[in-house]
Amino acid sequence: GLTRDGADSGQFTDTRPYLNERELLEQLALPPAIEPNTRQKYSNHGFALIGQVIEAITGEPYPVWIKREIIDAVGLKETEPNMPLAKGTPFARGHTRRQPLDRRLVIPGDNAAHAMASAAGFVATAPCRRRWRQSLRPTRRASSPSSRRTRNEA
Repeated sequence: GLTRDGADSGQFTDTRPYLNERELLEQLALPPAIEPNTRQKYSNHGFALIGQVIEAITGEPYPVWIKREIIDAVGLKETEPNMPLAKGTPFARGHTRRQPLDRRLVIPGDNAAHAMASAAGFVATAPCRRRWRQSLRPTRRASSPSSRRTRNEA
């Protein structure tokens, strides 16, 4: 029942900063958006909560843990778990929905994702994206066979 993006989803269009930990926890304390356990509903706040859980369990910041355990383990040399990248580093940018005069604006996308990094923080090149998808094939995965078996049985 968690909200998708909270009361102000401007963080995903760069019209406001991403939530810090305090702001995220305040949002997560609000009443559910829908009755829990009634249907599947995507939630960026849910993915941000997963990052908070990872930090609580590992005792490490989410970006440090995910970089070591997933990104580096798969060999994604041009992938980062959060912004900002070094000044001048090229990366793909999103665009807004259609604006007046049928124009779409570029979303800069170079602000740090803070507590929302586990929902929105990955930056990668196209070759890294391809390598990641290849790592998900049954013969070559970042996760162990036992964890895949557990997930598939759920």
